[in-house]
Formats: sequence, C-alpha cells, structure tokens
Amino acid sequence: DKAAQSSLRNALTNAKGIYTDTDSYTGATVAALGAAEPSLTFVATGTASTGAKEVSVNPVSSSWIIMAAKSSSGTCFVIGDSATGPGTVFAKLASGATCSGDQANTTLGTSLTAAPTATNSSTAGVWAQA
Repeated sequence: DKAAQSSLRNALTNAKGIYTDTDSYTGATVAALGAAEPSLTFVATGTASTGAKEVSVNPVSSSWIIMAAKSSSGTCFVIGDSATGPGTVFAKLASGATCSGDQANTTLGTSLTAAPTATNSSTAGVWAQA
C-alpha cells in the first residue's frame, strides 16, 4: 500500500509544479507528468491504474486534480488537490472499483468547500484531510 501512496504523493508534487508554472491543473497531462516524473507511468483519466507505479490522472478543472493508483494489495488509493481550497485530500475507493481518475471523481466528487472531517483514508469512498 505504501508504494502506491508514495507514487501519488510524488505525482502530486509534479502536478503542483505544473500548476505553479501555468496557474492551471489542465496542463498536468499524462505527457507533462511523464516528462516531469519518469520513474512513474501516467495513464489517462479513463484508464485504470494496474499497479503502484502507474497513476491514472484526472485534471478535473483548472483548480482541481485527482489521481489514483492501485496498490499490490489491490486497494485503490486516491489523492486530490484543490488550488482554491481545501487543499490536498486523500481517499481510497471501495474494493472492486475501477482504479481510475474518472471513477475517483464520480465516487468522491470535487464539491469540497472546507477541509473534510475525516483524518485518514481508512473508510472507502470519502475524502480525508491531508
């Protein structure tokens, strides 16, 4: 599980760098992230992650990005960031869910206006604060 979580943190660090340069997460494409972090494989939002070093990327909007990676145990971990608040959030998807940026967006959404009250991602399907 730690490898997938680490991959997501590294991916988000690079996405934030792209955001800083462009003022938008829409530039955090598979190609741009792959160039910034060649140790990871990035796949398009509708494509499921199949391993800890493969990250499904969903630049939802100019201010929101969601990424998902599947751990060796089969758990789908998700990281999201909203540049306009509440910041970085974590989650995991329910067992058996497609581990993709699209599925994470469908399940978790991006309507957070305040930091979530959950403090860890042990409960599937809810955002937790970083």
